[in-house]
Amino acid sequence: MKKLVLCGLILAILLPVLGVSAQTPSWKKDTSPVTLSAFIAYSWWPMDVWGEDLVSKEITRITGVTLDMTKATDDNQLKVMLATGNLPDLVYTDNQTLYSLLEKPDVSYAYDDLIKQYAPELMNTLDPLQIFLNLAPDGHFYRIKSHYSSEKDWADPRNLPSPGETTLHVRTDILAALGNPPINSVEDFLNVLKMVKAKYPTMIGYLPRVGWGPPSRRTLASPRARPLSTG
Repeated sequence: MKKLVLCGLILAILLPVLGVSAQTPSWKKDTSPVTLSAFIAYSWWPMDVWGEDLVSKEITRITGVTLDMTKATDDNQLKVMLATGNLPDLVYTDNQTLYSLLEKPDVSYAYDDLIKQYAPELMNTLDPLQIFLNLAPDGHFYRIKSHYSSEKDWADPRNLPSPGETTLHVRTDILAALGNPPINSVEDFLNVLKMVKAKYPTMIGYLPRVGWGPPSRRTLASPRARPLSTG
């Protein structure tokens, strides 16, 4: 059975939801409940259960779509699934060495074929360069990469460039020792840093750095970011 392979999962789900159209979007013609299997090819991925957070709940409420998610146990799992032909409906990966194996008509549906048949207006939400960058050798595109910004996006004064997907990682053991003070604002965070300084004078409260990974044992908090490529 041919499967739909999806690279850039969240982007591809939100595009039909957020797409702008003068007419009623095609996806609104049928929002009856449906569950799709999805494989996340990262063992470190923080989410593997759909419907527990506000975003996934809202997507299901609006579209009727629920994902039955499976997270990889190691880097070889997707290779094994490809070799056995045991693929889910959706795959989220950035493993470029597997693209040539995934981007085949007997393995994956081509997005352009699906869009043409089921949601023609969706093509208007994709930047032409974005489509070009995702083209397979056969002229179709089987994936939609996330983290893409068009020239129009960069020129929009409402958008602010950043070094990547920065999130704040905090040591929960230290917070527990401080009585679990809330961190809902910059002021809250500064207050926690003052508490750390008073209770742990030699500890580094905040270590700003660009890179992957949680804070070290001598650090309360640090950002986790993907730096911009210079290539």
